[in-house]
Amino acid sequence: MGQTIEAFMLLKIFHGKLKEFLTIVPNYPEIKECHRILGSDNVHMKLVLKDQLHLQRYIDSIMEYGHTTTHLILSDITAGKTKLNK
Repeated sequence: MGQTIEAFMLLKIFHGKLKEFLTIVPNYPEIKECHRILGSDNVHMKLVLKDQLHLQRYIDSIMEYGHTTTHLILSDITAGKTKLNK
């Protein structure tokens, strides 16, 4: 109980859906970070979800805006790394 899963999701927005998608992002508490990016996809999100069923429901709700690619996060390999001062 109380465990969560984290995932990165790429979204290739359907033509004409970008403005609508940008307005609904604040309505999704699962989205912890959301960035517009260059390349074949338009949006990169970091998600925190309760479990696989929650992830499935999230994907189902977001699919109307574009094609999704989801990557589960296994671990943070930078954990404990300190930022260097310039």
